[in-house]
Amino acid sequence: MEDHEKSQEQIINELSDQHAQCACHDVAQNDGEDFVFVEFNKAAEKTTGFSCSEVIGKRVSEVFPGVKDVGLFDRLKAVWTTGEPAHHPVSRYVDSKIQIWVDNHVSRLSSGEIVAVFRDITSQKQAEDALKATTDLLKILADSLPVGILYVDAARIAFANNTFASWWGKPGEDLSGFTVKDLFKLLPGHTKRHSGSSNWQKNNLRKDRFLRRRSDQGYCDVLHSSERNC
Repeated sequence: MEDHEKSQEQIINELSDQHAQCACHDVAQNDGEDFVFVEFNKAAEKTTGFSCSEVIGKRVSEVFPGVKDVGLFDRLKAVWTTGEPAHHPVSRYVDSKIQIWVDNHVSRLSSGEIVAVFRDITSQKQAEDALKATTDLLKILADSLPVGILYVDAARIAFANNTFASWWGKPGEDLSGFTVKDLFKLLPGHTKRHSGSSNWQKNNLRKDRFLRRRSDQGYCDVLHSSERNC
């Protein structure tokens, strides 16, 4: 019990103005129906735009009216009730003054007061969203091409465009995770690797020619990149 209380008391150190993460110290009001700020570190001031004097003594729901919408208020109440520390999933907080992505961790001190530590991950989320938008656009472009595109990483397919998937009777399906050998199992007896002179490999880039035994007799050249042979 003593060790548990000691670890709880150490949490208050995170309210130090020298601490890099944002932290606030709250006291429950009206049997946990709301919480009042008693401390607010400089990192929290910088992130939220509120000075310590604007926050101390005010209710959490008053300073941050959107706290209930992201589920964080219920997390504060749960931790205050049970005493069990909890991580609150990354969420986007929005009100008339603030728009921010935050990662929260809430703990209760042995005194019954609550400490919430949070990180501003807005830049990280924006970078992730930008990367996803670029990736989605590239996929749309790749799927629109009449040539097959295959990318293999660590012996497994990381990406195959729609044209390539259609050659294997899987138009519109995600072939990620398959090996090239797995593809032959999809259509046994219908397709095989052609051993002609057109096959070549240079560095990590490889071209293979496949013979398609279907009504449209012919070859399909597949240019793919791989860290290891598939």
